[in-house]
Amino acid sequence: MILVGQSVLSLHDFSGLLFEQAEIELNEAAVEKVGLNYNFLKKFSSNKLIYGINTGFGPMAQYRVNEENVLQLQYNLIRSHSSGSGKLMPAVLSKALMIARLNSFMLGYSGVHTEVVELLRDLINKNINPCIYEHGGVGASGDLVQLAHLGLVLIGEGEVIFEGEVHPTIDIFNRFDIKPLSIHIREGLRTFNLEGGRRCPLDSADPVPLQGLTDAVSACRGRPSMPAGGSIPRRWRTVGARSVMSRSSVGSPGRLARKSESAYVCMPVSALLPKTSVLPRAPFGS
Repeated sequence: MILVGQSVLSLHDFSGLLFEQAEIELNEAAVEKVGLNYNFLKKFSSNKLIYGINTGFGPMAQYRVNEENVLQLQYNLIRSHSSGSGKLMPAVLSKALMIARLNSFMLGYSGVHTEVVELLRDLINKNINPCIYEHGGVGASGDLVQLAHLGLVLIGEGEVIFEGEVHPTIDIFNRFDIKPLSIHIREGLRTFNLEGGRRCPLDSADPVPLQGLTDAVSACRGRPSMPAGGSIPRRWRTVGARSVMSRSSVGSPGRLARKSESAYVCMPVSALLPKTSVLPRAPFGS
């Protein structure tokens, strides 16, 4: 059992979750902090105009959304961005993405409801992985579409990979009596908006060599969740593909491609993982 919340997630623990089927336990104090931050946001956002809660997005941010439509807006945001194409990402990468999101949310700065972290924990522990496609296409970040497919699964829609087969999400949720996420304030936006899907707090000093972890951690590149009321009050290290590559994959067929002065991408994804064929789809209703 690996405890997640309010501490750096070591590469050893990350490896255990991905490759050894270790289960997650949520730190109770961290869950309480998540709840406190949600309650703060709920109170703070009352009778205020706040981006992503009661406004449009991007160029539409100048328009206010009527109170009766604010929750539907969050659902529509997830559905509209779930437009990936190409091959399915391997299940291990989808699982890495969920771990990254959970680890980020458990810092307690995103304003999401505790249902989000509890649902992510359950999906990870049951090895239920969202179907996420390799190619996106929304904006310049390159990860909105992929993270939106995770959000789609959280609300009980889309498809998941379970026991090597693709299933409708709702079928698997019903099998395990899992309740889909209910949007409370802005969980739709927070699920995939530029944070945690490309970076998560990890202990980059951990020397454990991990076969294939370079690609898995590439699901964690990006920005951390920002507090609802200000900047993150503590410094924390992040691990990118460059640092992991130097420690874990020396001599591997992967290669580094410079993206910017501070961001490196290890590519291709398929270099360190075995080739996979199209996953079989379970019959509907099975």
